[in-house]
Amino acid sequence: MRVRRPLRWTAPVAVLYLLLLVDWRGAPDPPAPVVRRAFEVSAPLSAGAARVRLDPPLPVVRAGYARPKAVATSERDPLEVRAVVLQAGGHALALVLVDLVLVPEELVSGLESRLADLRLDAVVLGATHTHSSMGGFDRRLLAQAAGTGRYRPDVVARLLDRSEQAVRQAARKAEHVRVRSAETRLIGWAENRSTPGAPVDDALTVAELRSDAGARVAAIAVLAAHPTLLPRTAPELSADYPGVAMRRLGADGEPALLFQGAEGDARPPGMGVDAIERDGALVAQRVAETLAGAREAEDRLGLAEAEIGLPPAEPQLIRSFLLRRPAANVVEWLAPTSARVTVVTLGDLMLLGVPGEPTALAASHMVAALPAVAVKGRRTRVLGLTQGYIGYIDTPERVRAGHGEARRAWFAPELLDTVTRGLVAAVSARLPRAADQAQ
Repeated sequence: MRVRRPLRWTAPVAVLYLLLLVDWRGAPDPPAPVVRRAFEVSAPLSAGAARVRLDPPLPVVRAGYARPKAVATSERDPLEVRAVVLQAGGHALALVLVDLVLVPEELVSGLESRLADLRLDAVVLGATHTHSSMGGFDRRLLAQAAGTGRYRPDVVARLLDRSEQAVRQAARKAEHVRVRSAETRLIGWAENRSTPGAPVDDALTVAELRSDAGARVAAIAVLAAHPTLLPRTAPELSADYPGVAMRRLGADGEPALLFQGAEGDARPPGMGVDAIERDGALVAQRVAETLAGAREAEDRLGLAEAEIGLPPAEPQLIRSFLLRRPAANVVEWLAPTSARVTVVTLGDLMLLGVPGEPTALAASHMVAALPAVAVKGRRTRVLGLTQGYIGYIDTPERVRAGHGEARRAWFAPELLDTVTRGLVAAVSARLPRAADQAQ
C-alpha cells in the first residue's frame, strides 16, 4: 500500500520536535567577566575629530523593522560616520558613531583590525539607532531576519572604509584640548513607549572639547529616544532626528556625536518628516543651551573593557509552552555567546557602554550596582548600542512577566545581571588597589 506524501514527513517532524524539546543550550550560569584592558590617567588631553559621508550603495534595504522591509533608492538626508580620537598620558582611544540601527561585533572587530597601526587602546563603535538607515551589514541570520535584511559584503566594506577614514582624519587633527561638561533633563519630551506613564531616561548629558584658541573641536551628547520617525515604508534613507541635531550642532564643520542612552523603552514625539526636523532642532537647541553653562573638568582619560559570557537564549516573544523550548534551542544556535561592555572616562564623565538596548529601569540598576567611590563626582551615563548587539535589556522581573520591552529580549532574565557584573568588573579594574593607596 502506498503511503501518502504528507504522512512521510510525520515521523521525521515528530522526532525533530521531540529533540528540540530537550534543552541543548549552554550552561545556565555564564562565566565570570574577564577584564581585557583597563587604564585611567590624569594628564594633558589631546583630541581630533572628523565626519565622513557614508554614501550608501543604493539601492539598499532599510534596516530596523521586520518584514516586509522597504528598499531605499535615495537619501533623504546624508548618513555619516563621526569620530573623535582622544589621547592622554601615552594612551589613546577612538569614539566612533555611525548612522546605523546597530553595530554588530563583526564591524567592531573589522574596524579594530584596520586601525591596528594607530596603536589605539580601543575603538568604541556606537550606533545612533536610526531605523531608516541602510541594512545588509550583519552576517548573523537572527539579525537579518529580525531587522537588518540580507547580508551584503559591499555594505560592510563601505561602512568599514568610511569609518576608518573618519578615525584616521581625526587622529591627524589631534591638538591640545580642554573638556567642559554639563547635564540637564529633557522633562516631558520622550515618553515610555511600552508602559504609558512609566519613567524614561530623560537626562541630557553634554561635553565639548575646545582647543587652546577656544575653538570647538567636537561636541558629545547622550540622550535617549528611539529614532523611528520616518515611516517604515518610505523608500529613502535618513539619519532621523539625531542626524538633524548633529548637523545643526556641527554647522561650522566640527563633528557632534549624539549617543543613545537607555532608549530601550523611550520614543520621541511625533511621526514623519516634520517631526524629524522639529525634534532634531529641539535637541540641538537644548544641547547648545546646556553647553553654554558647561564647566571645565579635569584632564582625565580612562578606559576599561570586559568580556562577558551571555546567559542561555530564551526568546521572550514566544510564550507558548509547546514552542518556547524549541525556539530557545534554535535562537541559542543563532545568537552570540559572549559580548563586551566598555567604560570610558572623559573629564568628569563616565560612560558605560553596553551592546544592546537597555530600558530606563535596567540602566538605573546598572549604575546603582557600581562602587560608590567610582561614581562619586562623576556624571555617569549608560550608552546603548555600542560594541555589538545582544538585543533588549530589561529587569529580570519584567522579563519573567513578559512586560514592556522585555517581550523583545533574546536571552534569559539573567541578562541584566550578567551585563551589570561586567560593568562592575570593568569599573573596579580602574580603581586604585589597596596596596597602591597604602604607598
